[in-house]
Formats: sequence, C-alpha cells, structure tokens
Amino acid sequence: LKISSGLYVSKKVYDAAPYQYKFPNGATYPNLKEINADCNIYEIPLNVYYNFKQHKKHNWFAGAGLSSLLMKKEHYNYQYKTPAGQWYSYARTVTNENNHYFSVVTLSGGYQYKLSNRIALVAEPYVKLPLGGVGAGKIKLNSSGILVTAAIKPFATSKK
Repeated sequence: LKISSGLYVSKKVYDAAPYQYKFPNGATYPNLKEINADCNIYEIPLNVYYNFKQHKKHNWFAGAGLSSLLMKKEHYNYQYKTPAGQWYSYARTVTNENNHYFSVVTLSGGYQYKLSNRIALVAEPYVKLPLGGVGAGKIKLNSSGILVTAAIKPFATSKK
C-alpha cells in the first residue's frame, strides 16, 4: 500500500446550462441560457494505492482517493436572451470564496515500468467524480484523463 498527496494547480474552463447551475436561495432566471466559466483551482488529493505483485521491472496498481478543491479565482459570464430575442451578458468574478473539502472521489489504475532502481515511468488513467457541487454555481464537475509521471528516487540505494 502507498499513500500520496500533493498539490495540483489547474484551470477549469466549462459551459453549463441553467438547470445545472444552483443560484443562492434557489433563485431562477427564466431568460438565462448559458453560463461560461473560467476558474483557477488548487486541488489537494489524498490517495491510497495498492501495488499488485511486481514482475521483473513492471507492475500494475489500483488507487482511490479524495480531493479538496480550493477555488482561487472564478470568472463567470452569464448569457441571457430576452423574450424579444436580444442577447446580453453579465460577468461576475469571485475570488477565494469557495473551498470544497474532500469533495471529489478519484478512481484510478495504472502501470509502472522501472527503468532503474531510481527512475520509473508511470501511466495512470483516472476518473474524478464529484460528491457535491463546486464553485459559485455548485456545478458537479467530473473529469477523466491519463496522468503520466516520471518517478525519481534521488536517494535510492543501488541493488548489488
């Protein structure tokens, strides 16, 4: 077993429909058609990994964890269409107002290949699923991808 943590700095850019967006006090805006968001986020993951039996220089692993999202700067552009058919927009920026602790579940698995006792290459497909909404609109952001890592152990001892 292995436990890991760290800090990811990322930018989440997304579009949301009005039904996905939760305004304070349950307010609704019938002319609202779309929300465009551009958010700077710090993600702090806490993951647990299980390594399956290593075969020579490679092994497979599975992981699960929880992440906290700290929303540093959120910029929203609300697109409206009046009953007369005219479009207009309203921009809003929020800074350091929305922190979501242990709000995202991460599931992953992957493959590690050891180039030497000190260096390994890792490919880790993952999916991130929200436990609740994040940001000013409490949007349920999910994501997936592949994390590619070069794992370096500078103080590892060489095997003889």
